[in-house]
Amino acid sequence: MVKEEEFNRFIQQTMYKIIECQDVRASSALYAYSNFLNTKPIRYDHIPLYLKIFQTNNRYTVDALVSGYVAENYFDFIRVPNVFVLKRMFEILGMYEKNSLYLPTLKAFFGFLKRVYRAGAEGYRIYALSIADVNSIGKYLHEQKTQNHHLNRDILDILLFLTEMDEDVEGSMEKQAVARHASRIRSDFFDQKRSLVQSMTDVILKKADDVGPGISPEGVFID
Repeated sequence: MVKEEEFNRFIQQTMYKIIECQDVRASSALYAYSNFLNTKPIRYDHIPLYLKIFQTNNRYTVDALVSGYVAENYFDFIRVPNVFVLKRMFEILGMYEKNSLYLPTLKAFFGFLKRVYRAGAEGYRIYALSIADVNSIGKYLHEQKTQNHHLNRDILDILLFLTEMDEDVEGSMEKQAVARHASRIRSDFFDQKRSLVQSMTDVILKKADDVGPGISPEGVFID
């Protein structure tokens, strides 16, 4: 007879394989599960699962999860932000090249970060983001588009909120360094004689050669 511990371990291992989304069967299972989650009220205890789905960068499963929602407002149910959510968002933003993370994911994350860091110092007290975290925001700026481009607008607003932390004369050196780096990125974007590579490296700003939607679930196709 299978013990409960062994059964729970089997479920956990199966879920890990599904969430890795590395083949058609896993993609199909995760797509079905994302559709199921979409029919249920959003819950705080499901936040790690939502973030895992966003992390797969599989457009089919992300679309299934956010269907019917305004992506920018997806995380509005989180009234009290916490370190776990913010840290995981920055990790996901950092792990992908600037042109490869799915747009609804960027909208959902930046919509949330914009709300958290609207009062930069308050947001910093919740999660003291690093220079690398600022780069994980700034690298998604589109230099070929104007400041009014929807994604650029959100990013520039977040960077502005962070820049304003430099006005805190009693702030820590780490916080001031973050504020000044955010200011440099904004300045490089707005200065036509400069570019983002002067505040971030080529490695950070590297683009992926092949950007695809991810493995398609069985019977699901992009129009």
